[in-house]
Amino acid sequence: MLMAYNTSTWYTLFFVFFIMFGVFFLMNVLLAVIFDNYKRRVQWTSQNRGKERLKHIEKFFDKYDEGAKGYLSVYEAKVFFGYVLDLHY
Repeated sequence: MLMAYNTSTWYTLFFVFFIMFGVFFLMNVLLAVIFDNYKRRVQWTSQNRGKERLKHIEKFFDKYDEGAKGYLSVYEAKVFFGYVLDLHY
């Protein structure tokens, strides 16, 4: 058998509990760091996607706003949303 086990079984029990605690604690820390980075990345992606989408909508709004009135007529709105939402009338 092992020398530490022959000396005292408490050494063996301490070693087993120490390893189990260390593995679970380090696994928790690792998973917390991974989840935090993933959450930040998802928030950053959604913010950038929203900004890009708004930029494209403004660009297409200006394209379909005849006369630069600042609003769309019913026909212009129908054509605009048909293109933006990919609707085929």
